[in-house]
Amino acid sequence: MMPYCLSKFFWLCIFIPIIPYAYVSNVVVYNGYQINFDKQNPSLIKVVNELNDNVSYCKINNRNASYNTGMGVISLTNDDLAILVYSTNKYLIPDEVVSCNDEGVKLHEIPNPPNPGFTIVDINFKKRLFLSLSLEDASERSYTAIISLFGSDKNLITGPGFYNANSSNYPFNTGTNRYVGKISRNGKYVSPYDLDCSVDAFPGVWDIKNNKKVVFTSKYSDDEINNKCQQLFIGEKTLEELDGKLITPKNDPQ
Repeated sequence: MMPYCLSKFFWLCIFIPIIPYAYVSNVVVYNGYQINFDKQNPSLIKVVNELNDNVSYCKINNRNASYNTGMGVISLTNDDLAILVYSTNKYLIPDEVVSCNDEGVKLHEIPNPPNPGFTIVDINFKKRLFLSLSLEDASERSYTAIISLFGSDKNLITGPGFYNANSSNYPFNTGTNRYVGKISRNGKYVSPYDLDCSVDAFPGVWDIKNNKKVVFTSKYSDDEINNKCQQLFIGEKTLEELDGKLITPKNDPQ
């Protein structure tokens, strides 16, 4: 079970089961190692070497075994520099985990986290960016996204699907997949939910600096759009090379 907070600013929560899925689960894979919390003792990390199936355990020195903070749901940030522990403001450094010795490792505090009512779903440490979600409706599991710099609650993007405290929000429904949003490795683009660059995608993929939505027009097939979107997001090619466009969508996505 995982808490869903009914308010952005007060800790009023209900508990709803969250099902692990593609990007987020109880296991992350990093440089040939499978990493997950031990089911019996949450102050231990289980590390499996995929090459030889060797299993080792790493102690987390500042995690209380009697209090299962985060419930074991974890995700590797898209820049591969941290393992986020949901739903907390803490993370593990994967290099420390896979090279762990008898001294163990520690959970690190996320630097200057945004408003505590927001759920952090990805971080880009080089560009000092957070991607967070703000719960809009618990029963609908609908959210708006916040992309902000370390130490700031200011949303760098204004548009449908993004949180705005001063005007109407147009939330998107996540179902059980609220943690799939990612910031591109180069810090140029953000995908609050599904990685989708089609014209009618909501909320879609956005150019952070230009505050515009990234699209590939219908002259391309769905498979071509998906491939181009992935190439852009991982930094293989530029938007110009892929024949993409930046648009300002209408406020109401419906």
